[in-house]
Amino acid sequence: MNIFDEINKMPTTLRVSEVAKLLRVDSKTVRNWILSGDLDGTKLPGSYRIERESVTDLVVRGQEGNFTRC
Repeated sequence: MNIFDEINKMPTTLRVSEVAKLLRVDSKTVRNWILSGDLDGTKLPGSYRIERESVTDLVVRGQEGNFTRC
């Protein structure tokens, strides 16, 4: 199973912790990607929500070397 299969099994809206676990990074890294614009996230009181499609886009750009790793 590849990363895209794993992403497609996830809910359409994800929490920071879910994205971090999926991509095997710290939650702070995911928040940094959101703040830097590398990952689209919707700010909620005390948290963010990330669309599954945004995670897919981030992975594709990462494979192409087109995003900042924080």
